[in-house]
Amino acid sequence: MIWLLLNYEIDFTMYYLAKFFEFVGISVITLGFYIYYPNPMQYNVLFYGIIFFIGGLIIEKYLLKG
Repeated sequence: MIWLLLNYEIDFTMYYLAKFFEFVGISVITLGFYIYYPNPMQYNVLFYGIIFFIGGLIIEKYLLKG
């Protein structure tokens, strides 16, 4: 019984960690767009945002299989 409760807490924490990574990725891309608005966004800012977002997506989709 305790193992199920601990497993639920780990899944719950990992779910919010995945959502946090996705939020950071979207925020980095959005802020990079606003900061460099007249010019194109720097590629490193875009790649950092994509890496954070994909990291959160991988955690949510593959590590938290129902």
